[in-house]
Amino acid sequence: MSDRSLEALATDAVTGDASAMEAVLAGVRDDVYGLALKMLWHPEDAADATQDVLIKVMTRLGTYRGEAALRTWVFRIAANHLLTVRRSRMERQALSFAAFAADLLDGLCGVSGGGDEVGAGDGAEGGGDEHGADGASTALGSEEVGAGVAGLQVGGGPGPVHEQEQHE
Repeated sequence: MSDRSLEALATDAVTGDASAMEAVLAGVRDDVYGLALKMLWHPEDAADATQDVLIKVMTRLGTYRGEAALRTWVFRIAANHLLTVRRSRMERQALSFAAFAADLLDGLCGVSGGGDEVGAGDGAEGGGDEHGADGASTALGSEEVGAGVAGLQVGGGPGPVHEQEQHE
């Protein structure tokens, strides 16, 4: 559909012609979806954003002044909306990553706010070294953190690997 026919349909749509409004929205829908898909990378998010943009176009069509092509005006609305959607999605991810890091740290250390030791021992128990009353290491060295995440135990003692060997 040409830009001139879109602009003529937009003029009719502003005066209340519902079929002209449908034609305007149908004329720009694929272009808006293509832009949304390029900016958001997810088809479902692009479809949702396209609907939001088309609603904005429909409700603001009366403010279109005709200084630029209608398609250009629609793209500007779409670009602004998509930038906002993408920015808010990134902010949510940043917050969720921070929360994930705090949860991971709490799960590995056993105490909120981090720390160097696991459990209630403060180093005074077990002869003042890094071992608890049962002789198991309580300090979180880099090998122990990595092994703990993988479900393995470093330094001997019963753990998933050792329990598996005992059952064989």
